[in-house]
Amino acid sequence: MLYDRLKNRFGFRLSGFKGCDLDSTLKLLAECGYSAVELCLEHPQVNPSNPNFIGLNSLKQALKKYRLAASSVSFHGKNELWDLKENYCKAGISLASELEVNLFITGSQTSGGLRNFSRMCDFSNDMINFAGKSGVTLALEPEPGTIIHDTAAALKLMNALQSEDLMLNLDIGHAYLTEKDLIQDILQWDGRIVHTHIEDIKKPEHQHLLPGDGEIDFMQVFRAFEFINYKGYYIIDLFDFSEQADKIARQALPLLLTEVHDEL
Repeated sequence: MLYDRLKNRFGFRLSGFKGCDLDSTLKLLAECGYSAVELCLEHPQVNPSNPNFIGLNSLKQALKKYRLAASSVSFHGKNELWDLKENYCKAGISLASELEVNLFITGSQTSGGLRNFSRMCDFSNDMINFAGKSGVTLALEPEPGTIIHDTAAALKLMNALQSEDLMLNLDIGHAYLTEKDLIQDILQWDGRIVHTHIEDIKKPEHQHLLPGDGEIDFMQVFRAFEFINYKGYYIIDLFDFSEQADKIARQALPLLLTEVHDEL
């Protein structure tokens, strides 16, 4: 059954817990039934460039203690200066390599225009080369309001780079907002999707919601991912609830599994 194939493949992004103690957060996620965690460098204890970084060995031990897989390492930094973003991304790529996660996710800046698209091309090319030397796959996440805001912009970037090494982190809420048909978008990307973010959403507002609070048909989404033979984790992306992070993490997974289970 689809439910049985999915139930151990859910994780949670750390960005919603960036003001919380890392060990306590990982313990909570494990207790909630999550199998994985996305290591966001926005969390100071995960960022090797931050003085509060707990260290590689301590991070490995914490993940092992709570039996959580690291689905990926990520840093978006969409409002950061390019130089700082590049430094953080290189630190994150190195961390992904050292953790043997071998997957790093990033996005683009909030400013648009041809000059910034060209800068994004240069940045992406540099990151692809750095990631390749580190044995890490680089995945791009399109996001509304940024330079790479939708599928068309992502394809334009990939065509400009003429590289097969840039993969995709598909956020289904983002795609639901920007594309005519979310399911067709998943099918179009096919094997280029190496990681995914899950949340509910309502058009036209870009606000990540708990499963069931928006308009997304999760059963169709998961069946589309099954059709393209997606083998990765489904990472719940609820980050705008810092004062209720514990509550949101506890609620999200049961709600999502209910959405799937009720359809079977």
